[in-house]
Amino acid sequence: VRNGRITLEHHFQIVKHLYIETKFRNFKPELWISDDEIKSSCHKPRGVVLHFGGSMPLKIFSNRIALKVLKKVLQNYPENIILFNTIEQSEIIKYILNNISEYDLKRIEVKSIPLREFIVEVSKSTTFIGMDSAGGHIASALSVPTRVIYGPTSPDYCKPIGLDVKVIYLDDERVPCRPCDQKK
Repeated sequence: VRNGRITLEHHFQIVKHLYIETKFRNFKPELWISDDEIKSSCHKPRGVVLHFGGSMPLKIFSNRIALKVLKKVLQNYPENIILFNTIEQSEIIKYILNNISEYDLKRIEVKSIPLREFIVEVSKSTTFIGMDSAGGHIASALSVPTRVIYGPTSPDYCKPIGLDVKVIYLDDERVPCRPCDQKK
């Protein structure tokens, strides 16, 4: 991992859309963690990051769905689960903490941290699972196995690009408003 350099796939997609020839054929976004960040964070795999949504209302799980997804992840992944408590997700986190068994609660760590620390934590995770939001793009740019769930937006235009990215979504026939871009 190199110090301080960010490459954005989004810009490359714009260049492609404008039909501008480039010499980048196998472009993959990369995000680096500095040597100091690695040293200060005991940089070793820490578990599965589960991110319930972004800042847009239609890109956030309901409390009930978030709890269902968490229970499924707890069943299918032996690692601990890391949840990030943001303003948009605080009600979901409260709901989960009040509705999960004591046994499962021992495998869950909740963090409220700034974006750069979020990036460092995601870089240490074994897998990232979340809604269509910046978290998935960050995880894929860090080469973390990434599973992204799409709702109102189309993964054809904005999915994370990386070596191990899986996109989960209903086909457009079952979601006829896609891409509604938060309007419906």
